Amino acid sequence: MGCQLIFMMALILAAANVVSPSDSSGATIVRKEFVRTEDGYTFEFETSDGQKRREEGKLVTDDAGNQYMKVQGSFSYTAPDGKIINAIYEADKDGYKLTPAVELPKPLGIPSSALLSLVG
Repeated sequence: MGCQLIFMMALILAAANVVSPSDSSGATIVRKEFVRTEDGYTFEFETSDGQKRREEGKLVTDDAGNQYMKVQGSFSYTAPDGKIINAIYEADKDGYKLTPAVELPKPLGIPSSALLSLVG
């Protein structure tokens, strides 16, 4: 079981790195959280260049008594052209599935403090 879990995690990390931005050498982690549970884990992080990732894994037992890790997650980053790319992924005993990335409009660039002052 341990080898299957390690293989699944390596597969997920490799796939996520394929679609991540190539130049993040100056980025630092500004927020991170990792929680291990009895039957899985959750983690999330955000970097100074706007990359975000969230993932949840849970140990599942199928009808035949076989155990495997079911993983769901998402990540986002800003592409070189300024568009924000979001993607969702799943992985389980049947493989890895990446939902096509979604491009969001570029943020307006209004500081959150200015927006909050409008609210009151």
